This record gives sequence, C-alpha cells and structure tokens, in this order.
Amino acid sequence: MNMLNLPKKVYFKPGSMNVALRELSEVYHLKRAFLVSDPVLYRSGAVRDIDDWLRKRGIRTAEFFSTGAPPSFAHIRSALPKLLEFEPDVIVGIGGGSAMSAAKAMWALYENPDLDLSAAAEQPERIRTGEKAKLALVATSFAGGAQNSPFAVLQDDAGALRVLRSFQLLPEISVTDARFTETLSPAQVKSCGLTALSLSVRAFADPGCNEYTEHLLREAAGLILKHLPGGEAGRPDALEHLHNAAALVGAACGNVLETLDPAPPLWLRRRTPTASASPSWPGTWASPTGRPCGPPVRPSAKHPSDAPPVRAWHGRAVFCLERAKSPRRLSQCVRRRGRSFDFGGVLRHRSGRPWGRPGSPRRRPPWSPRR
Repeated sequence: MNMLNLPKKVYFKPGSMNVALRELSEVYHLKRAFLVSDPVLYRSGAVRDIDDWLRKRGIRTAEFFSTGAPPSFAHIRSALPKLLEFEPDVIVGIGGGSAMSAAKAMWALYENPDLDLSAAAEQPERIRTGEKAKLALVATSFAGGAQNSPFAVLQDDAGALRVLRSFQLLPEISVTDARFTETLSPAQVKSCGLTALSLSVRAFADPGCNEYTEHLLREAAGLILKHLPGGEAGRPDALEHLHNAAALVGAACGNVLETLDPAPPLWLRRRTPTASASPSWPGTWASPTGRPCGPPVRPSAKHPSDAPPVRAWHGRAVFCLERAKSPRRLSQCVRRRGRSFDFGGVLRHRSGRPWGRPGSPRRRPPWSPRR
C-alpha cells in the first residue's frame, strides 16, 4: 500500500507566517516555544520579529542558535539541557535546511533523551515524536524543501555526514512564506534553484516515483526553469514561485527517496573524466571526492545487480542546463520508463519561443549541429 506523507498543515503565501503561528496560541493553546535558528538570521531581524510576535500572543520563548552546516551531533546534544529545563510544548525551526535539520534532531532528542542519533540514522524506527511537544518549521530560503520533508542532515562525531529519515520528523505546521526570500542575493537564488532542480530530477528518475509525486516534481521543475531568471533579478513573484517549487520538491522527495545524498549536488562538482572512478564502476565520470557521477550501468557479469546504484541523471541534466543552456538536451538527459522528462511542457530555447507541448513535432534548436 502506498501513502503520501505530508506535514499536517502546510501554509504557503507571502504573509502566511502570522496566520500559521497564530494557531499555536488560538488552536493548540501552547505556552512555551523553543526557537532554533542561526546567528545570521537573528542579526537580520527575522528571528526577533517572530519572537516578538509570539510574546505578544502570550507564548514564552527561549532561543538556541544552530552553528555549522550541517549541525553536528555534539551541537544537537548541547541543546538537550536547555530543552529539559525550559520544557517547551512547541519547537520552532527558523531558517534554511541546516536550521530545520537541527530543529528536527532536537525534537527527536527532546522526546527521547536516551536516543542514539547514530543508531537512529541506521534504524529510523527508533525515532518517536509528538508526545512532549510539536514542531513548526518556517523556511527562510529554498533549496531542498526541508520544511516538508522527513530528512535531517547531520554530522556525526567522526565528521561524517548522516541522514535521519523518518516520517516522525514531519512537522505539525510547515510555513513557506516568500517574504523571507526577498533578502537573498542573486548567487543564493541561483544556488537554491539549481539544488532544488537537481533533487527534483533525481527523484523523478527514481523507481519509487509514482503518479502523485511525479506531478509534484513536474510542476516544481517547470516553475524553477521558468522563474529562476526572474528570481535572480529579484522579482517578488518569481521568488514566490521558486519558494513554492522547493516546497513541492521536499514533499515529493520525502515520499520517493530512501535517503538524501549528503555530498554537494553534482552541478557544484568539477567533472573530470577517468578510466576507473571506482573498482566496481569503470569508465564513469568522477567527482573530486571519488563518487561516481556517470550514467547508470545495467547489471551484467562485470556490473552485478547488487553493486551500489549510480544515479547521475540529475547531475547530467543540471550540467546540460547550466553549461549548454539547452532545455531540450536537459529533457533528453532524463529518461524514465522509455520516455523523456519534458518538465511540464515549458521547454523554450534562447529566443523565448516555446518548443511545444508534449506530442508536438520536434524542432531543431538553432545552436545544435545538423545531423
């Protein structure tokens, strides 16, 4: 049986934060809120505004700042004494993926102080939440849609990246308010947009993608391709569409992928051809970390089916988009079930003319060579 797991309440609209957080006092009748954020947001005034708004509603607050990206196990455990002393009935994560990952991990640790985070990464059934407090997440940037996903990317005591995945980590309230994205720089907008596009293509190429998540990913990828230039120019409507697209990506990836790749997205890595990227997968493209980035290889005597899968559709696709500026090549790089991923029929070439909807005759792009 399949199930689509989402946060209980998802708010998305500029200005929706006030309406969403109002429920903490008027609907849930909560009295103590533990705010998890980072120092940069506090200095910008975003956390102070939320803190003042909660205090006016009669909710006492305590603050904890998450440092480092991603947060470490030691940093998460250092918040436990303050959590046990303050005894909050709601934990509010404010920020990007790192701050929201820290809020999820602190929530799980507060519900079960004896929880071993390393063991929880291997055995997600150890995570139990919802008895002592609720979780509310406010996204101030867009990339992986962490406010709607069950993932928390952390760093263990040895310095390795670990991913917690449990639907117990889904928040009670998810807020996607585009007002927070107005202060992002063009470089940050581009980085967040390409990261969300990379995740959407990876989830679409995964065998676990179904009819529900497929349309979420199509819509998200189409919005990113259409509004990323406007978002880099600082247009509020484009930033709102990009913020919503990343939220859709997070909701879909949480129901498709078993884990997130904690390494940097492939479009951030310099591609270097190598004759043997790894002993099991020769002739692939390798990143500086040694992780293979080439196309998936079908099982054979040389490449057994139990070998680790190589999913680089998203890396190849975003590479084509970034380097070749060709949406058609981007579509051709991503194939599943014998058909191309058309990104919701929004393919356009440089002049802005549409390539046409799925099923329409293909036209040769002006920059591609004749066959």
